[in-house]
Amino acid sequence: MIRRACQRAAALQSRARLSSSFTVSADVWRPPRDSNPRSSSPRSHSTPRHVNRTPKLRYKDKYVSALLSRKTTSDSFVFACRALRCKDEIMLLADTDLRAWNEALKRRLEVRDERGAAELLALVARFAPENASEPVWIDLLFTVLRQRSSHVFRTEEIHELLGQLKKRYGPLFVARVLVEVVNGCANNKMLVAAQELLLYQQKLWSEIRKSEWGVSSQEPLMPPSVVGHLMAQMTAKNKFKEVLRLGNEYFANPEFDPVRDFQQQGFLELFEASVETEQSPRKIVRHFLDYVDESVRVSGRDLEKVKKLVLERGFGAAIQSCVATEEFSLALHCYLTMESTRERIIGKEEFSDSDASEEKIRVVDEVLPVDENIYVNVMKACRSLKDFSTLKEAFRGMVARGVGRSAGYGSAIRYCHEHLDPDFLEEVLHEVFATEEELAGAWMLEVENYNDALGCYAATKKFEQAKELFSQMLNNPFIRPDHITMLEMVENHRDAPIEEIYNLMDAFLQWKLVPNLQVFTSLLSTCMRRRELGDAAALIKAMKQHGVVLDVKAYTSIAFIHASLGDLKAVVGVLRDMANQGIATDTVFFDYVINALYGSCGIDMCFSLFRELSQEDLAIPEGLYVALVDLGTQIGLIERTLHVAYNMECEGFQLSSEQLHELMMRCHSDAEISEFVRTFSLLHQGSQPDTPRFEVELYEDLISMLTRNNRKNEVAKVQELAKAAGHGDLIV
Repeated sequence: MIRRACQRAAALQSRARLSSSFTVSADVWRPPRDSNPRSSSPRSHSTPRHVNRTPKLRYKDKYVSALLSRKTTSDSFVFACRALRCKDEIMLLADTDLRAWNEALKRRLEVRDERGAAELLALVARFAPENASEPVWIDLLFTVLRQRSSHVFRTEEIHELLGQLKKRYGPLFVARVLVEVVNGCANNKMLVAAQELLLYQQKLWSEIRKSEWGVSSQEPLMPPSVVGHLMAQMTAKNKFKEVLRLGNEYFANPEFDPVRDFQQQGFLELFEASVETEQSPRKIVRHFLDYVDESVRVSGRDLEKVKKLVLERGFGAAIQSCVATEEFSLALHCYLTMESTRERIIGKEEFSDSDASEEKIRVVDEVLPVDENIYVNVMKACRSLKDFSTLKEAFRGMVARGVGRSAGYGSAIRYCHEHLDPDFLEEVLHEVFATEEELAGAWMLEVENYNDALGCYAATKKFEQAKELFSQMLNNPFIRPDHITMLEMVENHRDAPIEEIYNLMDAFLQWKLVPNLQVFTSLLSTCMRRRELGDAAALIKAMKQHGVVLDVKAYTSIAFIHASLGDLKAVVGVLRDMANQGIATDTVFFDYVINALYGSCGIDMCFSLFRELSQEDLAIPEGLYVALVDLGTQIGLIERTLHVAYNMECEGFQLSSEQLHELMMRCHSDAEISEFVRTFSLLHQGSQPDTPRFEVELYEDLISMLTRNNRKNEVAKVQELAKAAGHGDLIV
């Protein structure tokens, strides 16, 4: 439709302007007479009847009446448009309501008469520049766009029409029209059209500012509120990638000025979009900081003007998006910029360590007030960057402003637990209890934060501080410990008498809190360290009574106690129970058991475990072989360990290249070297895998060892083994 009207303009003489490009003499054309008189009947007309929704419009010309009638055929409508071109333009506009042109366009589009709609647009575009009306063209363009929105936005078609309007009425006229059109499209969720027209309007800025003398360089040609509103509508529709693309294109224009052409709402939407799409907000942050810097400069450090900007919202969103996308350095940069901006505005620091005294002084920010969420994100960024000094400064700033609650204090306590800083934890807890007292029950620390604090004390062996903190929990009727609390307190009692641990368990039972698997395992570990077999057996019995299924850690603890007492039969009994329960052993299990047997009874008892398992028809696990090879290598029992290694291979368990290399480096006597070469040769029997099993360094070090010990006859044999394994080209 629009293309047809524009193409007609291009077909006329090059000197003709837009008005003449749409002009066709009404004298050379007459509406055809209907061959069938009945064709004009409403009943026989193909167009469905419509309810007359036309508002009361003022007009005198009968051709305008024809334009507003749905019964007008396409040919008659075109005739009426061309007839109106011959009228006196000033009188026609004076006698006609401005809304009539848009109503006529709506009627044509409703009956899908694109030819008539094109003629109507050509008619209105013919009006002289001094008679051009922005409201008329706002309505016309929006009507066309709304009709097109149900199909596909035709960028080329719309741009061609706007280009013709620019030639006729100038770029400033088009820019002003597009302001309302873009806003209308955003309100009606016509987001694709709104984006395209926004960027088109922005391209006119340079031309307008060069040619239009009345346009101030300080005034925006597109109100920032319209841009922010459009981005908010796009974000509400989850068009996050489109929002970022629009923002990048809008910022890229050389005429773009952050303060003049944008507002904070747009930055908030862009920061949210960067989080949702997991894209770095670096470009957005750069423009936002430019916006902040220029806004503060323009305000002249007027506190009231700066307050109205609500810049703290933008800083909070920027920091949060940086943390969410793991741009932690950028998050700290935003935070430090916010702090320096406040100092720049008020001309001094509101809080410093020197202000601290026995009487707490609350800091009330006149501008850029910081909330708890900002401090939480800053501390998270500091933990990731290991910038602990900035973290502590941020925490003290949060305390000074009195905004710290569960999230803020919890983040500081989490840092203490992760990085084992009990001294700072004391400071944090002191502020926590002071805040609780100040709020008089309106807020209290959550049990998860207590658990973190107890975990920090357990890891740093500050057992007395943990017990004191736990007693404080007991005095608070609103705090209910959980299994994590129980676990951390067991760890904090690992050096306490066993009676004290039982008293602790009784305290938890009063809360109807029964130990779970992790707590029982921790208690078994305590018994394991003390070699308390009776208590360990009682714990195993209690676990079974409470329906707690033992895992490999629990079995490891009880097996270790038996092994440390030299009770090999009991160790085998534990392995039998595990096999019956379908619980597989791991390397840690046999590391503990073998080392305990060796410490209590010597190496022979370790090897006896093989015999006992065979007698009980229990499979020998791979972990037992691995643990024995490691222990034999460590104590220098080379030949016997090599036999175990070969048996391990025969059972289908492969010895690692690192284990074999370590075993080789412990060979010193001729007998040990000979046994190693013999075992090493046996490991190369059969077909070799495509990828070499042992590292080339193993062959090279073995050849060097044989050369040093004057065993050159065996060097050639090792070289052949290397070639067969796929290392022939690497052996020198």
